Amino acid sequence: MSRAPLPLPDLDLNDDELRRRLDPLSATLPAGQARGVAAPAPAPAPVGAAVRAAPPAKPPRRGIEFLLPDAVVTEIKTRAARRGVTATILLLELLREAGYPVVEADFTDLRKQPRR
Repeated sequence: MSRAPLPLPDLDLNDDELRRRLDPLSATLPAGQARGVAAPAPAPAPVGAAVRAAPPAKPPRRGIEFLLPDAVVTEIKTRAARRGVTATILLLELLREAGYPVVEADFTDLRKQPRR
């Protein structure tokens, strides 16, 4: 059971030291909860910083459901866990070896990608 977040107490914002110490926390509060505490300004990019290459474009994905024998599902999961990869990665490797059009960008684990 989740509880509603407790409201923040009103603080005397005239205390510069308190405001300075709480400033980093204001970025973690939901919108409208900062109550006058300015969010820290984003740090400027260092001069001469290398521009990161854009990650490969994610090909569109679509789900598909298979009904496989329990022994096959257990073996897929066991082999994937032994290698430290997902079952999807394991199956994509098998499909690529069988001649299906699997490209390198297909191996990107979408669970580790930032959400928009």
